Amino acid sequence: MPYEKGRHTLEIEITKLHEFAQAAFNGYKSLNLIQIHIFHTAYYTNENILVCAPTGAGKTNIAVISILHEVESTQTMICIVGLSATLPNYLEVAQFLRVNPEARLFFFDSSYRPVPLA
Repeated sequence: MPYEKGRHTLEIEITKLHEFAQAAFNGYKSLNLIQIHIFHTAYYTNENILVCAPTGAGKTNIAVISILHEVESTQTMICIVGLSATLPNYLEVAQFLRVNPEARLFFFDSSYRPVPLA
């Protein structure tokens, strides 16, 4: 479901991550708006998630957060699927990956792009 800008305003500092995970974010003070919205799901649940957001919006860091959670909690092999930010059929991909579109699908439009395309 598309995310409504302004719904989440809390800051999440990198120090909120477990100590082992903080090293992956050396030089960062806090998560950005998109990462804040997805953080709880990515770091504290085992749910599949699908994140659709513009280039430069922080998707890679969400993936790192998810990987760190998975490695710490299970220490087993994991599967990661990376998709184009311009994926038009994200709802179909969510269905294929068994992602709950009401709770675990995160879609951010181009208004979240940190630097507008010319």
